[in-house]
Amino acid sequence: MKDPALERTYTKLVFGRLQQKTLENMLKQELIMNFGYDHKLAIADALIERFMKIIREYAPEQQRVEAYQIRWLGIDKDDYPGMGKTIAQTKLKPVTLTFITHEEIEKLANGIKPRELLPERIAQVYQEAYQQGALLSNTDVAVLFNISLTTAHKMKRQWEIQNQKVLPNRGSIHDLGLTYTHKKQVIQLYLQGHFTQEIARKLDHDPKCVDTYIRDFERIKPLLEKNMPTEKIAFFTGMGVRLVKEYKKLWKDLSKNNNNNS
Repeated sequence: MKDPALERTYTKLVFGRLQQKTLENMLKQELIMNFGYDHKLAIADALIERFMKIIREYAPEQQRVEAYQIRWLGIDKDDYPGMGKTIAQTKLKPVTLTFITHEEIEKLANGIKPRELLPERIAQVYQEAYQQGALLSNTDVAVLFNISLTTAHKMKRQWEIQNQKVLPNRGSIHDLGLTYTHKKQVIQLYLQGHFTQEIARKLDHDPKCVDTYIRDFERIKPLLEKNMPTEKIAFFTGMGVRLVKEYKKLWKDLSKNNNNNS
């Protein structure tokens, strides 16, 4: 008669080896053998735990990607750009994007031209990414839809004009590129007496960016009222010349509108 304790020990010894065939152990061996972590096992374990978390976020096992959806890497909406900061140094966030919907396919079947659907499809992926905590750029959209950067920008602007709303992409949320239109909308609402949270909600924009626009506007307004040269304003405020020019144009447009309404 077999000893149950010995049998359990034997079974654990035999099949326990299979349990050690894991990606975690492969990574640990790599750190120990090739990167000098043989005397830093606790650090190696902590690194591997973090690596595995990143892998699960990048390609979640239980993530169900429906038909017409794809996985894509956006920029984490809370990781703002900095001087000299590259994409490689920026936190990325995997998102699931709906490349085309059943309703849009039905429209194509009914004779709508593919190009006519582009603004709505582009808006869809921008909004989906933002809802998942990530931001796309015009470059992302150009690659996704196999169109030029110019077309990507044009289709985005077309949707924004038609819907009177600014799409949440990296340019508008992180204040990169030409975001003059968005600044104008923020400052107009601010001058009408709206608070930051109200403006952010109306424009579907990050409150931090809204506060930045308002703060910069309040800093630069007294100097604009004095008609100070652009370069001097840039020097006194620490803003870039391009940014000062944007606010200068904004100030002129707002002043013109006020004169027309009076």
